[in-house]
Amino acid sequence: MLSFLSILSLIYVVSSLTKDCTNPPLDIKFEGRYEVVCDKAMELSVTHSQPTVTWDDASKETFYTLMMVDPDAPSHSNPTMADFRHWLVGNTQGSGLLDGILDGDVITSYAKPGPPLGTGYHRYFFYLFEQPNGRIQFEPMKGRAHFDPDVFVSHYNLGRPVAVNFFITKSGVEVSELGDLYY
Repeated sequence: MLSFLSILSLIYVVSSLTKDCTNPPLDIKFEGRYEVVCDKAMELSVTHSQPTVTWDDASKETFYTLMMVDPDAPSHSNPTMADFRHWLVGNTQGSGLLDGILDGDVITSYAKPGPPLGTGYHRYFFYLFEQPNGRIQFEPMKGRAHFDPDVFVSHYNLGRPVAVNFFITKSGVEVSELGDLYY
């Protein structure tokens, strides 16, 4: 049986960033208790507040960049606004990441997922990058739509993500409707 991610990857891929979760995946929790489980649906209402992000493999003295994007904006069948940048934090120290504290520079503040009605499921990816050259002076960014993760990663020499996780959701989704898609 194909997963939702497998089906969508056959239809459309926005950037060259991996669409697979790492093992172990980045640990993401909304409201302290709703854990993001790779390729599983979440009720939209639990994603309204900025989640806690931890990564047990972080090195205390290393700096990291966290990116959250929706490659399906405004819909996966017509992603004309992709990638939509929901959150971007750079210069987060590994010591904070181990404790779930993003103590870095907020480049783009957290914007809750808001898939338009009738556009189906959207994927929300969290990518964690190690900053190989230490602290970075990030340039201010305008807007959220039409963000190109590949250009950003290349510009700041971030390489491949060290940890990835994602969930799917759509407008009007309730837990009872999700069935086995729910975590």
